[in-house]
Amino acid sequence: MGKVEINIFPIVSVEIGGVDRKLFDTFNNAWIKSNIKKPLPKNAIVGGRDLEGNSIYLARTHVDEYLLPCYVIPKKEEAWTSLNGKAIAVTDYEVLAGDSYRWVKDQDGNTPGGALIGGKAFNGEQLFIGRVAIEKGFIPGAVWPSKKGLYVAYDESERFYAKYEVLVIAGCDACSCNSPCSWVNAHIEWRMPKHAVVGGLDEDGNVVYVGRAIYHNEIHPCMINPVKNTAWIMVHGKPVSIKMFEVLCHKRYKWTKTKGDYVPAGAIIAGKTKDGEELFVGRTLVQNCLLPGEVQRTEKALILVHNNEEKRFLNYDILVIDDKTRSWVKTSISRPLPKKTASCGRDHEGNVLNVGRTQQGDNLLPCVINMAKKEAFTTLNGTVIPVTEFEILAAENVIWVAEQNGETPGGSLISGKTAEGEELYIGRTKAGELEGAIIPGAIWPSKKALLVVHEGAEKAFPHYETLVIKKPKCCGSCTIS
Repeated sequence: MGKVEINIFPIVSVEIGGVDRKLFDTFNNAWIKSNIKKPLPKNAIVGGRDLEGNSIYLARTHVDEYLLPCYVIPKKEEAWTSLNGKAIAVTDYEVLAGDSYRWVKDQDGNTPGGALIGGKAFNGEQLFIGRVAIEKGFIPGAVWPSKKGLYVAYDESERFYAKYEVLVIAGCDACSCNSPCSWVNAHIEWRMPKHAVVGGLDEDGNVVYVGRAIYHNEIHPCMINPVKNTAWIMVHGKPVSIKMFEVLCHKRYKWTKTKGDYVPAGAIIAGKTKDGEELFVGRTLVQNCLLPGEVQRTEKALILVHNNEEKRFLNYDILVIDDKTRSWVKTSISRPLPKKTASCGRDHEGNVLNVGRTQQGDNLLPCVINMAKKEAFTTLNGTVIPVTEFEILAAENVIWVAEQNGETPGGSLISGKTAEGEELYIGRTKAGELEGAIIPGAIWPSKKALLVVHEGAEKAFPHYETLVIKKPKCCGSCTIS
């Protein structure tokens, strides 16, 4: 067998519940160069079947200045695409190989969030992979948003269908489960989709929406102004105009005040750099405008465009999911517990222990609260610190997952942050030396342990359970930190 050439096509993925699914999947989802005489690569994706029941595989091919979705029928040694009313037989192509796809129904040139980009027209229009039932077969083709339908090569001609199924990256941004959220493919000349998230207002009072876009193998938050027919991203301090993007659609969101590099729990991850840095959406008042922009932790600022110039702000609002299943409630040891407070352990006398977080200088630290004894503690650098004011965790759907050595599972709740930027989590232990108590504390990844307060001193435990917020059953496209 000859050398197999692999051409990586950027496939947008996300983090779901804290589990990294990679920004660009370079191995599980690949376009592999091949031709009609070569055997199919491993994990080639079946996209349908012909009238005789032969499997049809998904591919893409170059025709003049177009990159078009096509399909391959190995048993017949045939491959087909279509353009401008004609079916075109092809011999050289790139086969799509992978294992993380599904099909979602759509129509009229629309595509759901997470739809796989399968090609590009000469004018830059992105094309998607669709399929349709024809007699006893299932035939793939190209979804053209501008032409409002699916075009397939069939019976040596090109056919048009207004209703079809679209190939979507499974577990990514597809939102066919009536979830309140999704990233929806869009163009600057299209109407904004339903529930598009409003990011702010320009100097003329026009609404600016929130989106994201791919640029040179990175994903950046983008700002969309439909009235002025403009959309842009920030790249290395310069605004870059774009036309194709994904719009964030969500029913439950809010803007939370923050500053510098502090990103609160629930912040929506709207991009990622080549180096793996997560990017978020922030906004602030600039003269008479409420303008959204890109939040970079390494830059410790909100970065946005105003009058075609880069502006940076230390204090800003950040976009977060308005998660009704959990919140941090400001309170003190002298006040009664708020509703739905999570019970996270007990002392050796059976008193319930709750968890919260408290600010100690530049450190935001998890703390343990014993309301029966009217006391609360945190620890730092081996010192036990009594606290009287804190934010207590009010949460539903709390589960505990066994871990060790500073590790945390996907979905762990970020519950603190050190002055050096290390993120801290909540854990608990019921080691034998605790005399039947279940004691919560702070998981420090750098110290490879759970640190708790016991008998007035800080103790470290390498084995523990981690607090995880169990997400409601949905497509997972919220993408939160």
